[in-house]
Amino acid sequence: MFYKTWLAIAFATVASYYIGHSYALIKEAVSAYHRDGSGNAEK
Repeated sequence: MFYKTWLAIAFATVASYYIGHSYALIKEAVSAYHRDGSGNAEK
């Protein structure tokens, strides 16, 4: 029973790390797309 708590903590840590990492990649890709697609750096 006790190991399930550590398993959940480890899973949440890894999941939050990957979610944050992929979110940064997606945000960078979206900003690059807006820069390249519009031809000017619109905010």
